[in-house]
Amino acid sequence: MAFVTDTNIVAPTQNVFAKIAKALGRFIIDMAEANSRSQTIAILNSKTDRQLADMGIAREDIVRHVFRDKMYL
Repeated sequence: MAFVTDTNIVAPTQNVFAKIAKALGRFIIDMAEANSRSQTIAILNSKTDRQLADMGIAREDIVRHVFRDKMYL
């Protein structure tokens, strides 16, 4: 009597779990970065216009400045 194993059933399942784990990890990283950026925006908003000018940032450009590495705004 011969036993046949089908590894094709296991591989897709493992692939799905790997994709879910990767997406969950990316989500956690994105949330941490968003929280950090929100804090940076709040800190910059609390500065005076003069302090922002000394930093080379206009008040209307705070969000653009904080997200400059992620997207072109």
